[in-house]
Order: sequence, then structure tokens, then C-alpha cells
Amino acid sequence: MPAVRGPGDYLHDAILRWVGESPTDGCQCRSRISQINARGPQGCREYLDEIVGWLLDEAQRRGWRTAKLPGARWAIKRLVFQAIHKAERVE
Repeated sequence: MPAVRGPGDYLHDAILRWVGESPTDGCQCRSRISQINARGPQGCREYLDEIVGWLLDEAQRRGWRTAKLPGARWAIKRLVFQAIHKAERVE
């Protein structure tokens, strides 16, 4: 039976589509994907601001122009919510 995907997996998929980058050796992305999955949808809602902060920090570290645009926080928050909703549909 295949492993159940969590909100972190769906968030990673969305970021990959958005900016075309995956985790690298120098980032904490893989561990954060695992943390987000472990928290599940409800835990992600509780820690939403923390998750958005992680993503903004990583985007700035990688020099993604989109991180500096007005509304970047809102756009990232929307990606997180979409990942949460997708994970809930498969639970």
C-alpha cells in the first residue's frame, strides 16, 4: 500500500510548480516537509504563521524575486491552505 501523502508533500508539489525548485543539500526543506506532514492539517492551521515564515525565509535565502513582491505572505499562506485542504480530502 503506498504511503499517505501529507500537507507537507502537497505544499512541496505546489512550490515545485510555482518556482521550479526542489530541496537542496543546504536547506531544511526535507525536515520541514516531514514536520508539516507529522502535524497534519489541524496542526498546520495552528502553526500557519510559523510555516509561512519558514517559506518566506527560504524564498529570500534562495533569492526568489516573488518573495519580495507585495502580497508574497498572502500568496504563500494560500499555498499552505491549498496543501491543507488537499491533505484533508485524502484523509
